Amino acid sequence: MIKSSPLIIAHRGGKFWEDADFSYIKKSIQDGADIIELDIRMKDGKYIVQHTPLEKIQGSLEDALKLVENTKIYLDIKNKIDVNNLIPHVRSICSNEIIIGSYDTKLLASIQDKTVIRNCHCVSPWTAISKGKSCEANWINPICYTATKSLSKEIQSEGFKFVPSGNQIFKKNEIMTNLKKYTLWGAYAISTHHVKEMRKMLDTNITFL
Repeated sequence: MIKSSPLIIAHRGGKFWEDADFSYIKKSIQDGADIIELDIRMKDGKYIVQHTPLEKIQGSLEDALKLVENTKIYLDIKNKIDVNNLIPHVRSICSNEIIIGSYDTKLLASIQDKTVIRNCHCVSPWTAISKGKSCEANWINPICYTATKSLSKEIQSEGFKFVPSGNQIFKKNEIMTNLKKYTLWGAYAISTHHVKEMRKMLDTNITFL
């Protein structure tokens, strides 16, 4: 059976996320990313791009959004943020499709804009479906070591998009193995740091049997 090629999500903007000037966003787009993911926090009343409080602030959300061109925007919410204020703020800067991701199902359930895609992150495979249903998610994102074939089938049978994380896979041969595996399982999109490598593999392995 032929499976369609999954979209590539540039996790944290891609593997060049340490650059302070957001040049990694342009690099990921050039390398073929379909979606740019950014970790968003609120600090001193401003939206910033930062993975954890222990890591350096990459810059303002506004500056990052100016560089995303026409790619979809995936905002991973990392602390307490009113998403119903965030979304119109993003729309005032660009008209790109918006995805909101979080482990917080209450935050996802609170989204009023029905055009926004809700991506429910989950650690435990046992609660993935119930969490997705509780926040009316569109996508379910099991992290790497909980993404299994049976879970992917259950996610899709319940009407959700299967969007696994591949960002913890570092060796190229492991990327290839997991790319094919997730694609065969019907992944709608895969989150990874390795945009260039994954795009090359997708372009040279269009048909997965």
